[in-house]
Amino acid sequence: MNKTISINLGGSVFNIEELAYDRLKHYLDQIRTNLEEPHLADEVMADIELRIAELFKERMSTVKNVIVPEDVEHIVQVMGRPEDYGSGRAKQESQSTGSSRESFRQESSRNRNRRVFRDSEDAVVGGVCSGLSHYFGWDPIILRILAVLLALVSFGSAALGYILVWALVPEARTTPEKLQMRGEPVNIENISRFVNEEAAKASQNINKATRRFNASSAKMAQGAGSVLGKVIGLVLCMFGVALLFGLMVAITAADAEAFGWSVDFFSTHIWEDPSMGLWIMLSVVLLLGAPALGMLYLGLRLLINANKRIPFLGGALTGLFIIGLVMAIWCGTTVAREFARHAEFKTELTLPTQESSDTLFVRAIPNNYFKGRNENHRAIADLVQAEGDSLFYGEPIFVHFESTDEPNFKVRILQNSEGRNLNEAGELANRIQYNHAIEGNVLALGTVFSTPVTDKYRGQNVQVTIFVPQGKKVHIGQNISWLSWMDEDDENKVFTMCDEGLKLKCRNGKYDSEESNTLAPGDTLTEE
Repeated sequence: MNKTISINLGGSVFNIEELAYDRLKHYLDQIRTNLEEPHLADEVMADIELRIAELFKERMSTVKNVIVPEDVEHIVQVMGRPEDYGSGRAKQESQSTGSSRESFRQESSRNRNRRVFRDSEDAVVGGVCSGLSHYFGWDPIILRILAVLLALVSFGSAALGYILVWALVPEARTTPEKLQMRGEPVNIENISRFVNEEAAKASQNINKATRRFNASSAKMAQGAGSVLGKVIGLVLCMFGVALLFGLMVAITAADAEAFGWSVDFFSTHIWEDPSMGLWIMLSVVLLLGAPALGMLYLGLRLLINANKRIPFLGGALTGLFIIGLVMAIWCGTTVAREFARHAEFKTELTLPTQESSDTLFVRAIPNNYFKGRNENHRAIADLVQAEGDSLFYGEPIFVHFESTDEPNFKVRILQNSEGRNLNEAGELANRIQYNHAIEGNVLALGTVFSTPVTDKYRGQNVQVTIFVPQGKKVHIGQNISWLSWMDEDDENKVFTMCDEGLKLKCRNGKYDSEESNTLAPGDTLTEE
């Protein structure tokens, strides 16, 4: 009775007697010691163990499932003894100087050991022709030409045979399989030599690929850098020209009132300091002009590959840009301080109870200052006109309708303005002159407001809120479109205050959905 142990060899599990295990372990240790390339030892040993496992499987049967010392001796005879051949290089030199009889014996042995595999390392499609070339000893190009001719002659049927062989013939993946494909004995010497050759070949391929990649990368980088530089240069030139063009358009428009305003208008009606327009214009020129010139200069250098630089140009343009930025910040903060605080002046009116009518008639007071004005005329220069000691503003009067639980109509008028401080803003709001009148059940609202000509514009405006009791009506008269840009279609119509707001149709305090022209509480009278 002998003691057995279980081992894992080449991915397969075997039961082996203890004496056979000791002999096998000693044999493998000797092989590792004699290997020339220590850094390839693990790969070589893995292939050797895989081949030994294959040989062990061949000696197993249904009545014999334990590896005995005789099996290990058989392995040694097949694979070879490490001390018999020494180093791989010495063995190779010995073979190169052998006799012709020994060469014939080796070739005969190679033919006997040859097996059919697919060679994926030299494959064009599936490696079938390359694998057959190893088996028959032919050039793979010949087999590939024959395969193409057969496919043409057989009208594609030979291609099915090729696919069938591709599916049935295994690929040579491991070192022992690659040796069998070439007809070489699968022993320690050949496995070690093959692994070394593959490692050297891989190293050469990597070195070649690296050199080729570095050379091509350098050329590509140089070419891409040149193209990218010209593209960037073109983009910079385009941006520079666009900025200069925009700057010239802005200066021309400011002088010619092309957009409804001009520097003179702001100097007269908005800025306290008449020279503020000059400072703002100068800051805009520096903020846009300095970057535009810098972009053009850099873009042209990139386009023509110029190496020379204009001394101090970059520093000068940067300095001018910083000066323009500081000036723009100073101008902005100076103007913003004039609008720092908000104030309002409120007037409330309650219309007397009308026993004969529950309808309020809203009329617009015509003005002679902005004839032909409509919602398309919103340029500030068109909506300001001086006459005598007053400055008239044609900005719309913001009119809102809201519901109230009180029995009478009420009107609230808010005069709003900004200023440097609360007192100044309040005085500007209080000096707003707005014309309105109540006569019976008729509310007349002015379409303009005025301020003293000495008051600068500080966002002055007028807001009118009309509180309508539930169920009562509002009749909108003619020229009402001058108020809040109201829709002309709302003129000469009667609206009723419902739960949902001011509506054209209202039944029992509820909105009749047959009509869609409505006003919600707090909304301006416009068509939704």
